[in-house]
Order: sequence, then C-alpha cells, then structure tokens
Amino acid sequence: MRRLLFVVLSYLVSNPANAEVLDRTILSFGMGASYPIAVGAPDIFSEEWNSGVHIGGSLGYILDKGQKFIVSSSVDYTNYILALSEGTIVRADQSVDVVSVFTDLKMRLRSSSALVIPYVKGGLGLFRSVREDRVRDTLDKQNKMGFGVDAGVDLAVSGRAGFFAEAQYQVGLTEIKTTQHMPFKVGFFFR
Repeated sequence: MRRLLFVVLSYLVSNPANAEVLDRTILSFGMGASYPIAVGAPDIFSEEWNSGVHIGGSLGYILDKGQKFIVSSSVDYTNYILALSEGTIVRADQSVDVVSVFTDLKMRLRSSSALVIPYVKGGLGLFRSVREDRVRDTLDKQNKMGFGVDAGVDLAVSGRAGFFAEAQYQVGLTEIKTTQHMPFKVGFFFR
C-alpha cells in the first residue's frame, strides 16, 4: 500500500499538468468564535444563547493566473450552549450544533503579490442545525439550504503560506424563520 501511495504521489508531483493543479490548490484551517443572531421563538436562537466555539476548513482552487478568483468548498462547525445561569454555573442542558457545507467564490481585492490582501466571498450550501434539550430528552434536527457572505484579509508570509482573519454571516433557511449566526475565525492557509 505504501509503495502504491509513493508511486501515485511521485506521478502527481512529476507530471507538469498535475503540478499546476497542485500549485493552484489552497488548503485552509481556522477557528474562533461565533455569535447567534436572535430572531425570537420559535426559531433556533433567542436571547439566551452564549457565543459559540467555531472551527472550519476549506479546500480551494485558484481560477486565474493573477490569483484574484478562488472557488472553494468549506466545512464549518459551531457549538452553542444556553447563557442562562443558575448561581455561578452556566446551564449546559441545551445546546445547538450548526454544521455548514458551502461552495464559495472568493474575490481578492488586491494583487496576490501584496502582503495584506483583503477579500470578499459568498456561496451556497447545506446548513444543518441540531438542537438538543437534555432535560426534556428531545432532539430537533433540520437540514436546509443556506447562504453566506464573508469578508476577510489574507496575510501572506510567503508565496505558499500565510494567515487569515475572516468574518462570516451565515443564514440557514430553516422552518418558519431563518437561522442566522456570525462566525469570526483566524487561521492559516497554504498551497
């Protein structure tokens, strides 16, 4: 198995056509916090939810030689718990997990040779929310379409790697109303 993997990787790296594909591929990973947008009952979030922990990653492909346009697929996960407290203990008997799988188009607003490159991106995808109530022993799952718009900045450390900071606005078209939240994350990218 190792020998087969070595042969395949050697072929990909040595073949000029595949080398160009690998040169245009960008991998990123980031983490941060996310904030629920309260729209009231009977939707997922109301005023009682804490900010959540957010992690995500993406795999992208540079569309043009100027590296201005990138299409990518991303997976993001956020977990929220209730902010209501009883004494000094924050209740964790209810939680909401949000998983989004999006396809985005990213547009860099400066040349790829710049050190700091602001960008905007937007896309469509699947928005899955799971609300768990451990007191009532209930689980509410929804799989719906969603959309998101993002703004961020790439900080290039080299021609192949760097860091990014990004703010997102994600909307899941869940039942009755929309489920909205705002993830903020920082991370790294390389190609």
